Amino acid sequence: QGPDEAVSEAAAMRDYLLRRGVPDDLIVLEDRATTTEQNLSYSAELLADRGWTGRAVAVTNNFHVFRAAVLARRLKLRMQIIGAPTAWYFLPSAFLREFAALLTHNPVVHTVTCGLLVGLHLLLTLTP
Repeated sequence: QGPDEAVSEAAAMRDYLLRRGVPDDLIVLEDRATTTEQNLSYSAELLADRGWTGRAVAVTNNFHVFRAAVLARRLKLRMQIIGAPTAWYFLPSAFLREFAALLTHNPVVHTVTCGLLVGLHLLLTLTP
């Protein structure tokens, strides 16, 4: 939930599910997280507390699926990530944001890789 949002994403999704006929006792609300990694981790804890040992499904924006899946795998969660549609006009900035966020997951590896690519580019363009 952002500072300019009156309702948390968890509460909004709960209301959405209730309006579509999902029984309240089947909805598990995770409303403590402020990051995707926390959200996945806290959700896994909530499911474990309820005795769930099977696979779980997490729904997120379609542009966010890859990073959420990377994080779920890193956390060793048995979770499938599926994407919900996103308005077309939001996609360019959303994909850019996701790309930048992915770079922060392994900053040393990405910095070294970028350095090598820039060095290779300079070598190839400056060599006669």
